[in-house]
Amino acid sequence: MNTVETTDNAQERPARRKSLTVILFSILGLLVGFWGYRAVEALQLTQPYKFNHAAHYTMDCAICHSGARSEVHSGLPPFSTCQKCHATSPLKDKEALKVWQEATATGELRWRKLASTPDHVYFSHLRHTKFAKLECQTCHGDMATRKSPPMLPMKRVSMKACRDCHREKHQSTDCARCHR
Repeated sequence: MNTVETTDNAQERPARRKSLTVILFSILGLLVGFWGYRAVEALQLTQPYKFNHAAHYTMDCAICHSGARSEVHSGLPPFSTCQKCHATSPLKDKEALKVWQEATATGELRWRKLASTPDHVYFSHLRHTKFAKLECQTCHGDMATRKSPPMLPMKRVSMKACRDCHREKHQSTDCARCHR
């Protein structure tokens, strides 16, 4: 009997080793896929102009991001908002001057959104900033200290983060309040 048991164990070892190899490569593949996705996402979120939030730290976010404190939706500033204070590009490097000249010619500077909610989620900036008195950095991170736009959101807006905040602030976590 010892000979049969030894043979059975010897046959199980390669199968076990193969299973472990498959599991390890699967985990490795998931990790590489996640990091690769984040790298591609970061490349897509490169802003057209190196806006310096830190240089504007004395201003309220809503001066440029209309609706951040007074409406359901907040927005990215149109180029005309920049032009109210800046007749020419505040940045003098060649690329910045080119972007500024193109924006002046077209009247448009296409900022890329860092944060968004899925279509089936209802989110009101007004409800969170005016009524709940949350500061912008609660959800968006400390943008005021940034000297250049981040390539990825500083804080990931997720259902878990929203639910955790609602629980912490003793607010409703009823799915129908946010999901339509």
